[in-house]
Amino acid sequence: MSALTFDPNVLAFLTNLLDTDRARTAFRFMWGVGVNEPFPVANLYPVVQAGDPDWRAYYTVNLLNLPNHYHNGGIWPFVGGMWVRFIHRLGFHDVACRELVRLAQVNRLGRDQEWEFNEWVHGSTGKPMGKAFQAWSAACYIRACQEVEIDPTHLKDD
Repeated sequence: MSALTFDPNVLAFLTNLLDTDRARTAFRFMWGVGVNEPFPVANLYPVVQAGDPDWRAYYTVNLLNLPNHYHNGGIWPFVGGMWVRFIHRLGFHDVACRELVRLAQVNRLGRDQEWEFNEWVHGSTGKPMGKAFQAWSAACYIRACQEVEIDPTHLKDD
């Protein structure tokens, strides 16, 4: 089985290329396999392991595409912002609000300080990885707040 990337499905719905029924089916699958754990949202499911037919030797270059890293199941906060908007547009406002809080939590993480808006985090541990201070991570978070109509300063961890 080939791995499935989630961001094209989310983006297709946000740009009206995917109808609501198909988007709900995609959401049920994504939610069911836990793509939002530990944070929203892993970019690939299932991760490709060494020995899998889809595994390529170059995945080990710079350790970027090991399982749960970078493109191979890493969590990209900018995709998490689209995830929140996707859920909200499907009509699941309360779920979108909870996912927005979790997106705030991942954006707040940092290797050196809080609110680094890292490029990506490890897909199973949530450890911040990649470059810090990514405008696309911050912008997608702010856009998700706007769409859900929540002031980020009023978000609570519970």
